[in-house]
Amino acid sequence: MNKERSNLKEQLNKELNHLHFLGQQKVLNHIHNKSWKQRIKLFMNKEIELPILPVSTVFLLLFLSFATKSIILDDGLGRNKEKILIEAGGNVYWKEELLKVESKDEES
Repeated sequence: MNKERSNLKEQLNKELNHLHFLGQQKVLNHIHNKSWKQRIKLFMNKEIELPILPVSTVFLLLFLSFATKSIILDDGLGRNKEKILIEAGGNVYWKEELLKVESKDEES
């Protein structure tokens, strides 16, 4: 059995003697402890896979919740207030803007 095994090994060595393993250093680098710089580089090079359907559903729900909140509640920007036009000096102004300008003139 040992003789048969050694014959097989010799035959294998003859067939594979033209092949040489050149990646020894690369394999050793992967096996041995890495420096902090290499660890950070490996960490930053990770691929992140996110499933499209759940992530897009979450973003859609968040968007809709904020949109409905701003539609239902007045967010203080005056979007739900009725705009009134005033004619002054031959020109037409929004009442709100005219009041702002007048208050600035009174302060000056």
